[in-house]
Amino acid sequence: MRAKTKCHVKDLSDGRNRAISSVAKRVLKTAPMLWKRKYAGQALLLKAGYAPIEIPQTGQKLTLVVIEGFGKNPLLLVTNRILRNAQEAVDIAKAYLKRWGVEEAGRMIKQAFDLENLRVLSWAGLQKLVWCALWSYGLLCQLRFRLRHYYGRLLEVYPSFGPEPAFSYYRLAGAVRYLLYHSASTMPQLLEIT
Repeated sequence: MRAKTKCHVKDLSDGRNRAISSVAKRVLKTAPMLWKRKYAGQALLLKAGYAPIEIPQTGQKLTLVVIEGFGKNPLLLVTNRILRNAQEAVDIAKAYLKRWGVEEAGRMIKQAFDLENLRVLSWAGLQKLVWCALWSYGLLCQLRFRLRHYYGRLLEVYPSFGPEPAFSYYRLAGAVRYLLYHSASTMPQLLEIT
């Protein structure tokens, strides 16, 4: 889980109580692992380290994972796994970032396909609607990765402001919705079932 910087923990390297941010600074000074990762089309060089900690109130032993290089402040994660080397810290960070991508996709599916505003009256209808939304998201992913030469042109069709966001599926869903609406209103014969 993600850690707050102001929480106080016992640093097991010397047995003193400190704020997690202080433990993280000590970890980054001795972080032995550099990790290369692509993000938004560019390579990032990340510094990864870990430190054993303990919750003073409960005595629970945990591990603080510190990843520096994403932004202004380091990414602080706490895990109940006892880590033995920096590569395991990188594995924990990768798992967290993958889970975060899944959370972002779930939020996008609910918002882009308006799943929080349902008007179905049966459980079977709800299941079908959710499956349709998931399949639609899958088609958006196919558009994004299989048809790369059309992807930029699709985003240009959709009227929006600012540069392309890092998680561009919102804009892609809007572009597909806009094109379907426009084609249905100007060429309805394309959508007729014969």
